[in-house]
Amino acid sequence: MQAQIKPHFVFNVLSSIKSLYHVHPDSGDYAIDLFSKHLRAQIEATGADLIPFEKELDNIRVFTDLENIRREKDLNIIFNIEYSDFSIPALSLQPFIENAIKYGRTSEKEDGYISISSCCEDGEILLEIADRTRQMTVKTFGSFDCFIDSRVVRFSSSKSKELFALIVAYNGKTLTMNDAISQIWPDTDVEKSKKLYRDAVWRLRKTLSELNFDCVDFRRACLILNKSNICCDFWDYIARKNKDYSGEFMKNYDWSISYLPYLDSLNS
Repeated sequence: MQAQIKPHFVFNVLSSIKSLYHVHPDSGDYAIDLFSKHLRAQIEATGADLIPFEKELDNIRVFTDLENIRREKDLNIIFNIEYSDFSIPALSLQPFIENAIKYGRTSEKEDGYISISSCCEDGEILLEIADRTRQMTVKTFGSFDCFIDSRVVRFSSSKSKELFALIVAYNGKTLTMNDAISQIWPDTDVEKSKKLYRDAVWRLRKTLSELNFDCVDFRRACLILNKSNICCDFWDYIARKNKDYSGEFMKNYDWSISYLPYLDSLNS
C-alpha cells in the first residue's frame, strides 16, 4: 500500500498557496518549499523499495503541514517513537494517515489527534497509527453517572444531569422540550417548567463546553445526542453486547421506571 499523489490534493494545495501569497508572501514561500519536498518524496518513492523509518516520518510531517495550510483546525499528530532503526516501504504511512483524517473525524474534534507509535518488543517491531478522541463512558444500570478519561463528570446541577440522562435514554432519538418537561417536571406549571428546562439546557451546554466534549445538538425546543465516542451499558445491553442489567436502571429518576418492563423482557 503506497500513497499516490491525487489531483484534488494538488489543486487544493496550489489554491491555498495562491491565497497565502495575497495576504502573507513569506508563508507562501514556506508552502512552496513544503510542496516541493512532498513532490520530491513522491518522485523518489517510484524508484525506491524501502526507506529509513525516520525519513518516512519526515514525509508525514511535510504532508501534515501541507494539509494544515488549508484547514481551519490544524491536524494534531503526536509521534511516540521509541524505536526507529528499521526501514519500511516508501510513502506507506500516508494512506493510513489519510484514512484516519477522513474516517476518524479527528479534525472535527478539539481534543482529537492522530498518534504514530513504534517500539521493539522481543525482537518484533510494533508500529501503530491510531485516531484518538476522548471517550465518554455512561453508566445507567443502578445509578446514572458519566466518566471521561476515568474521571466522573461533574454536572453543575442535578436537573442538568437528569436532562442528560433522559437524552441518553432516548438513544439518539430527538428529545423535545415538551417530552423533557413532562418527564422531569411533571407537576410544575407550564411557564415555570419551561424556565427550568431552559436553565437545565444552559447548564448542560456549559458543562459539555467546559469538558470540550461536543455530543449534544442543541436545537430550538429539542435536543439530539451524537452517540459517537460514547460507550453506554444501556445501549450495549439492548444490542445484546452485555448482560449487565440486574433490575435497576437510572434509579435516581422516577421516569426511568417506564423502561424496566422492556429491559426485563430482554433479560428473560
